[in-house]
Amino acid sequence: MRFNPDIHNRQSTRLQNYNYASGGAYYVTICAKNRESIFSHIHVGAGLAPAQVKLTKVGKIIEKNWRNIPKEYNNIDIGEFIIIPNHLHGILFKRATARVAPTLGQIIGKFKSKCSTEYLKYIYENNINDKAQIWQRNYYEHIIRSKASLDEIRKYIINNPFTWEFDEENKNANNKVSA
Repeated sequence: MRFNPDIHNRQSTRLQNYNYASGGAYYVTICAKNRESIFSHIHVGAGLAPAQVKLTKVGKIIEKNWRNIPKEYNNIDIGEFIIIPNHLHGILFKRATARVAPTLGQIIGKFKSKCSTEYLKYIYENNINDKAQIWQRNYYEHIIRSKASLDEIRKYIINNPFTWEFDEENKNANNKVSA
C-alpha cells in the first residue's frame, strides 16, 4: 500500500528539538487495537461507592509489564497509572544518566511488544481462539513540565474510572445525544 495523504493523515505529537532520551516526566496514553474494550471492565458503585476496575487476562499482563518497566530500565520510575477498558494512562519519570538512555518511544515499544508476546503465548497455550493484536499503532505522550500539571494529570488518572460511563471512547457511554 502506498502512502496516501488523504487517508494516511498521521501527525506526530512529538515536540520538535526535544531530547526524549533526557530526564523528565511523561504522561502517556496507549490504546487498544481498534479501541476495543479488552483490557478491563469498570463497575461503577451506587452513590459514593468507588468505581472498581476488573482487569481481563490481557489487562493483567499489561499491568504486570507496566509495573516491570523500572526493572527493565534502572533510570525509569512509574507514577500513577490506570488500565481502563480500551486504553492505559500512565506517568513515567525518567532520570537523566551519563549512559546512553533509551528514548520514550523505545521504552513504550518494548513494553507493548512484551505484552503482545506474553498474550500470544497465553492464547496459544490455552487454545483460545483470539487475536494477539492488542495495541493500536503508536501512543500519545505529553511532557509534564510543572508540579501543577503533574498534580492535574494524577487527579485525572485516579478519577478516570468514574468518568468511563460518559467517555467518548466508551462505545456504551451514556453521553449519546438524541436528535
